[in-house]
Amino acid sequence: HTHTTQHLILVSTLAEEHDPVRVNLAYANKKLKVKLSMATQREIEKEKTETDESVEKDRRLLLQSVCVRTMKARKRMLFNDLLQDILKQCSERFAVSVPFVKKGIEELIEKEYLMRSEENRNEIHYVA
Repeated sequence: HTHTTQHLILVSTLAEEHDPVRVNLAYANKKLKVKLSMATQREIEKEKTETDESVEKDRRLLLQSVCVRTMKARKRMLFNDLLQDILKQCSERFAVSVPFVKKGIEELIEKEYLMRSEENRNEIHYVA
């Protein structure tokens, strides 16, 4: 580069997406302000999304373990009683919603840890 003081960022003409970029420390322009937050903002959003997904997964597993433990001890319960019991136990750990608990119970029914009673669809049975 012959005019190194004219460019703030130095990039090779054959630069690939993941190639390093160098900042020209010899650059001097008092009228120019540079914000470098955009690239880091995308990284922060990506990390936040990954963290949210991880927390969601952990909460779902906690909810399901509480449900299985409860049903293993009681063997059979009415759906609403099970729902209330799980809400009570999980609310000590995180803000839990009724749809989230219902979805967790339905997932356990799909996985065949639990089943609905043939006589009373509102009754849930533990599958040993």
